[in-house]
Amino acid sequence: MRSNKAKHLNPSEENFLQRFFRLLQTVKIHQPDNQFLLNCVDDFIHAINQYCHETNYLNVQISRGMFYLQEKKLNYRRSNVSFIQDMVNYFKQRDLQGLRFFYSVNEVNPSEIISFANLLNKAGNQEKPLAWLVVQLQEGKYFWVISHLLGITGPGRQRDPVYLP
Repeated sequence: MRSNKAKHLNPSEENFLQRFFRLLQTVKIHQPDNQFLLNCVDDFIHAINQYCHETNYLNVQISRGMFYLQEKKLNYRRSNVSFIQDMVNYFKQRDLQGLRFFYSVNEVNPSEIISFANLLNKAGNQEKPLAWLVVQLQEGKYFWVISHLLGITGPGRQRDPVYLP
């Protein structure tokens, strides 16, 4: 018998991470003017917009190997375990505990989103990836995204997020 979990899954939950991951991977192999990459940018923006109905932002957080979108634990299908683990590892390699994407992402040129994706990829090669990324985000004036740290102070207890830059 199939699990009821799949019936309660909101497809846009996994959809956002899939589109984000596709963007991060595609930017590695295509030039900024490539139509497939530009389509990935459009898909990424659309995925963010799906969460901006009640707020003007999308919070993506990771804690204890689990993703949270808008502070709600992401449920995912078994078929996506490998992909989700890849995303967890991607965030961990960059010391990222979360990102906040603002609805204003709709106002930016696709080249800025491509530049942001390249920054995230490059951060993985830095000695202090999060510190490096924060500086790059500040210098680049990426007003539509911020990095944030969600501190866990004990089992089930959280402290308020600290937002960067």
